[in-house]
Amino acid sequence: MVKIIFLFLMVFTIYQSSKVLAADEAVTVDQIVTFLDKYQKDIEKAVKKISSNKKLEKPTMLKYYFKRIFAKNSDIYQRITVNEYLLAGRQVDFFSYLRRTLPDFPTNKTSKMLIDIFKIHHNFQQNREFDEKKDTEKSIKTYVNKNIDSVIPKKLSNFHDHVLKSRAGPNLLDRIIEEIDNIPGERCDENGSLQDKFYNFYISCILTDLLATTTMIDSYGVQELIKSGSGNKKKLKNIIAESKKRITEYSKEFTSAIGQIPINYRNCDPSGDEIHQRGVTYIEMVGLYQNILMYSHYLGSETSCVACDNVDLPNGTTNKNCHIQLQESTPWDENGVPEDFKSCTTPRNCYGRIHSCMTMWNPEYCMLKNDARRYKWVRDIYDPAAHSYGDINSGCSDGLYDRREYDTESYIKFSKCPYCWCLCDGITPSSKLAVNTISLLPAMSLAAKNKVVTGAKMIIKDNILHIQVSDATIGPNYIVQALTDSWVKLPDMKDDVQESLAHNGWGKLKQDTDYVLWDWEKNAINMDEILIKYGRVITGLKFGIKNIEGKFPDRIQIQVHSTEYDWKSGKLLKDTEKWHYPDGEHPNMGNYGRLNPLLTNKNTVVDSKTNEYYKFFKSDAKSDAGQTTVPLIEAPGVGADAPAAMSGIGLHHRSSNRENGGFFGLTAYSINYDQYMNELYPDA
Repeated sequence: MVKIIFLFLMVFTIYQSSKVLAADEAVTVDQIVTFLDKYQKDIEKAVKKISSNKKLEKPTMLKYYFKRIFAKNSDIYQRITVNEYLLAGRQVDFFSYLRRTLPDFPTNKTSKMLIDIFKIHHNFQQNREFDEKKDTEKSIKTYVNKNIDSVIPKKLSNFHDHVLKSRAGPNLLDRIIEEIDNIPGERCDENGSLQDKFYNFYISCILTDLLATTTMIDSYGVQELIKSGSGNKKKLKNIIAESKKRITEYSKEFTSAIGQIPINYRNCDPSGDEIHQRGVTYIEMVGLYQNILMYSHYLGSETSCVACDNVDLPNGTTNKNCHIQLQESTPWDENGVPEDFKSCTTPRNCYGRIHSCMTMWNPEYCMLKNDARRYKWVRDIYDPAAHSYGDINSGCSDGLYDRREYDTESYIKFSKCPYCWCLCDGITPSSKLAVNTISLLPAMSLAAKNKVVTGAKMIIKDNILHIQVSDATIGPNYIVQALTDSWVKLPDMKDDVQESLAHNGWGKLKQDTDYVLWDWEKNAINMDEILIKYGRVITGLKFGIKNIEGKFPDRIQIQVHSTEYDWKSGKLLKDTEKWHYPDGEHPNMGNYGRLNPLLTNKNTVVDSKTNEYYKFFKSDAKSDAGQTTVPLIEAPGVGADAPAAMSGIGLHHRSSNRENGGFFGLTAYSINYDQYMNELYPDA
């Protein structure tokens, strides 16, 4: 694996320093045949031109020849380089996938065979600086005979047989199909679909053969300059014919097999020593629903306590004093954070609905500052068996410990006010630190520049949940051009959202058209999988709203924008763009629990169906103190390591069990290379 990466880096460096064209990539049989024929003619032309100068000595001829075919600005060299880069990237992608997904699969032999062939080609190419004093005509001829002519044909033939015609049991192609079919459980991979990987292996096979054959054509040029004739042309003709035959067989066999391999994929869970990290493996609708501890005096009138069971404040509370002692007032900043944490029972005020409260007489708690959680744990010393929330035994070294006693108000003689353990719905515009808004703006690839979507992720910016896409330039044959992929910048919409909310949903942005302020009564999230027809590629994604009759009428769903694509020209076709909307009628609510999914390291499985909808809830109070909004949302993007166009996207829920709140995640679908290859090779 290290060797492959090392060679890849060498080729990558060369590629970056060269101006190469995607049009030079050869990935079909016809393209390779044309490429080899042209390459042969160019080499023969170079040999003829150099050898026509009778004044040149043989060593000087060889020096000019190497300079002609290996100089960085040489058209011959540049045509080779783009295919080297394409090959190296596909090799790394395929073998890293095999080692990660099929650790018991014997990949070393296969990778070594490919590396050995590529090294011969690469090493010969790098010997472009010919030293007339050290490298004699004889030494060069010996090198060519020993390291190229007598080695490459045999290695190419052996590798071809290893992949397609093994005499000792199943060949490699059949074994890969069998191993993929036998993978237990649900497949996941954050680096592309199985069909992506399989197609990349096909590219690796044919380009290895192509590049090794060009090296033998280069060798022919050396032989001709040293001694013209001697059967060189006949030998070269046979070499090229054998290469074309092998590549045709690769195409036929891979085309027959690729339809058995799935195109869908989704992210995997952290494994081994990996752990979940906020912003890395997951994000959260922080503060949307969260338990909060408050003094009951400030949840009712200013002259009396209130029974916690009766609390239901739709717009929160100013909580102007915050502390049990009235003389110790606690000013709040514009975001609802107290200036003095020690004087308050919460690190953030609640400006949304306060409800579902329980009474606590003697609470003690570990309060967290600058954290998504308000508390690490909370319990009532008066009745700890009934009221203990979170991991009480975890201490409070990373928080602010406090303990409160109920007391008598100075102006309400003999009256005692308890504390209330309530649910805060941070769903109002005033809840500035809560993530309660979802962008409905489209995330588009730059189709005008022939760019397609190559990846997607859910991301929070300025407390607004977005879909973000990566895009890259596509060329012929579904090949995405190297070094053109990047994440599309997210819009700055925070100020416009606040302006709109201040004007009843109107302004530069319109509520429920450009964004959603989450509403428990109105909103739910539909689970959908959207696949587009073959011949189209994804050029945009967005969250949208589907209005339905009945419960939770404003359903948030994923929507897909696509454009027709001509794989022969590599162009997106103008005026063929359209949006794809899934059916919004999802009658069933997903069956999932409230446990914080971070409290377990068990692998998740997709448990949602496309006729289901999901809601956000606060996490379980006993185990997590109700401090997490579940489901969480996966943070990593979906997209292939070797950037590729996509033919579908989905939104799913997955968890380790039905008690777990789980995660929302994206499903991605690679291009259906089965249909493409069968269209390309209908007789396969």
